[in-house]
Amino acid sequence: MKVLVLGKGYVGKTYCEKYPDAIGTRRKVTHKDTPSFDLENPATWKNLPKAETIIWTFPATPLEKVQKFYEEKLQDCKNLIVLGSTSRYIIKRQKQRIDEDSPIDTSILRVQGEEFLKQQGATILALAGIYGPDRDPVNWLYKGLIRNPKKMLNLIHLDDIISILDHFVHSPTKGETFNLSDGEAKSWMEIGEKAGFHFRMPGERELSKIIINKKIKDRLPKDYKFKERYSSWQLNNN
Repeated sequence: MKVLVLGKGYVGKTYCEKYPDAIGTRRKVTHKDTPSFDLENPATWKNLPKAETIIWTFPATPLEKVQKFYEEKLQDCKNLIVLGSTSRYIIKRQKQRIDEDSPIDTSILRVQGEEFLKQQGATILALAGIYGPDRDPVNWLYKGLIRNPKKMLNLIHLDDIISILDHFVHSPTKGETFNLSDGEAKSWMEIGEKAGFHFRMPGERELSKIIINKKIKDRLPKDYKFKERYSSWQLNNN
């Protein structure tokens, strides 16, 4: 089964490394076996090989290019999987519980592209915050990137994304959205306590959400277990 991965970023590169039969693209080619592809440059579209399954890893924007690309290159694709973000949802209250039926913000450009592709039969995987090798949430604390200790953090490990992608490669759906989160939403305050980090300021009040992952859990094998949090984090910082 040939799989074409559009974009060899953090997720796409890892998927291709685990499944060498997959073909990944880059905007600028550094290897003869890597096709050059840039959505905003139609001249590169001809470089793409045919594939039964296509995994789209970057924001589906601008809409007009997404539509044209679909019409010219994707209509015969049997299984289109698009990686989105859980930032697609509208948050109206603190710690709002979000599932796939929650209202989405269609003013977000990438959401417009994702929803267009979903209407054509694509599967949308809305990712929570991605962590994994070289992406340790504890580092975000110590770099001063987190200013609101009460904000809830929803996460999904890179390994889980790769495993779930492989599941949908072999068990396709049509026109559905799945939220990818480990279901263990924690506040930054709780994470900071684990890491020995102390917030000096109370932080600005900011609405945050709790991602419900029941739909993807029901879809995966019953014995599937998400990556254990904290196991690879740098928890000994002081």
